[in-house]
Amino acid sequence: MSKQKPRERPLRLEWIKAGSLSDNPANWRYHPPGQLKALEAMLMDDQVGWAGALLYNERTKRLIDGHARKQLTDPDEPVPVLIGSWNEEAERKILLSLDPIAAMAEANQECLADLMNSVDLDVIACGSLLDHLQELIETNSDEVVGREYDETVADKVTLLECPNCGHKFPK
Repeated sequence: MSKQKPRERPLRLEWIKAGSLSDNPANWRYHPPGQLKALEAMLMDDQVGWAGALLYNERTKRLIDGHARKQLTDPDEPVPVLIGSWNEEAERKILLSLDPIAAMAEANQECLADLMNSVDLDVIACGSLLDHLQELIETNSDEVVGREYDETVADKVTLLECPNCGHKFPK
């Protein structure tokens, strides 16, 4: 891995009306209803809200990241936007790689189970997010390279059952 410092590209943060930001026609990410519901719950949570910013290329006048958050927001509402300036090739590289690089991270199941037990997740209790987190905890050792799977990790999460839908979620 290179230890050379990357060239600095200045970014600035501005609050811009969501409706004035153009979507990127090369955006290849699809956001299923379960993901949108979980994202909306976090955006609407009084304690969380906007915990991240959209990424916008002022050179091409297009979003690079944050299409779903923009979609869930009233067009007249200002949203936090990190603004940079990249040529079209760099924009495509960022669009192609930003989410997949983040998705390459692996879960520490024990740490995740402890974190889930320490957070009140009522706002998203019946959502796909908790199903996904539970799957990460229950991942077997064949799917987690270089890490021993502790079979007791899934047992560390205390599950409650929603009386309305039967969905099981962490306490």
